[in-house]
Amino acid sequence: MNRKSQGMQFFLTLVFGPLGLLYSRPGMVIPFIVGAFAAIAVAAMAKLGGGFGALLLLCIYMAQFVIGYGAVEKHNSRLSTAETGKRETEERRHKELVAATAGSKPAGESKTCPFCAETILKAAVKCKHCGSDLAAA
Repeated sequence: MNRKSQGMQFFLTLVFGPLGLLYSRPGMVIPFIVGAFAAIAVAAMAKLGGGFGALLLLCIYMAQFVIGYGAVEKHNSRLSTAETGKRETEERRHKELVAATAGSKPAGESKTCPFCAETILKAAVKCKHCGSDLAAA
């Protein structure tokens, strides 16, 4: 999953209104539109003044930006948390592998391959690195 841009959210909401929320919070588009129409209808039925209607429209318009901003922040925060957890898991696995590898080869039981100079077990008959036959050497 990729990070989302606050600038893109702002631009899409500015240009497309509530449909801009499809970028950050798709499930919120239809409830937002229905709620906005309901609020406008209630204000019209109550015969509130034109100043109140304009203020209501401005609040509805600004709410889209707030909802979009919060959704993008939450999305990016979840990604950061997941990336951190993944990185920590990889580091732990790496440490476990290094510890397991270091404990598997006792220092006194190894020698150097005469063909490739890699470290191998003293009892080895064939080099695991270069495949050379050590019995002939």
